[in-house]
Amino acid sequence: MLWGNPSLEWNASTGGVVFSSPAIATDGTVYVGSNDNKLYAFNPDGTKAWDTNVTIGNWVDSTPAIGSDGTVYVGSWDNKLYAINPDGSKLWDYNASSSITSSPAIGSDGRIYFGSKDYFFYALDSSGTKLWESFAGQPISASAAIGQDGTIYFGDENGTFHAVNPDGSEKWTYLVDDVPDTNKSILSSPALDLSGSIY
Repeated sequence: MLWGNPSLEWNASTGGVVFSSPAIATDGTVYVGSNDNKLYAFNPDGTKAWDTNVTIGNWVDSTPAIGSDGTVYVGSWDNKLYAINPDGSKLWDYNASSSITSSPAIGSDGRIYFGSKDYFFYALDSSGTKLWESFAGQPISASAAIGQDGTIYFGDENGTFHAVNPDGSEKWTYLVDDVPDTNKSILSSPALDLSGSIY
């Protein structure tokens, strides 16, 4: 079956370049980060709901993740992970030692998982308290994926793919093959199917 040509429903502008992917809340609000150091919220009709009044110290390339209570989690080049209320006010922030360009992943228990270019992978609870950190040995730009058993999967910039248990202990690692004249960095996010295969 053929569909008609797509048509533009609306577009919206930020004050900077957008590398972040949009995230859509259950109420239809669209959240996206921008390189003008802001997180934006747009209504389903494309009108701007707000650009956060939180002082973010650098670019927001990270794609936001939305918790079950509507809290928006997003990283920045200012080394912080932010928890933003649905009205644009800051709930808390957590300071890593280097930039956070990966997107947070949220577990079924509300834990927030993310990697940083400081070589560490972090787990926080919903109040922003660090539960554990895992040393990957290389910067982490890729976002994580969470398996049905709670295992967290992510890649680093040296071509190592990590599987970490929910308590932060290492489950296994896989080193990608060397290919001449290429960079082994894993920058994309993994995807999991229902049988547990990892892509």
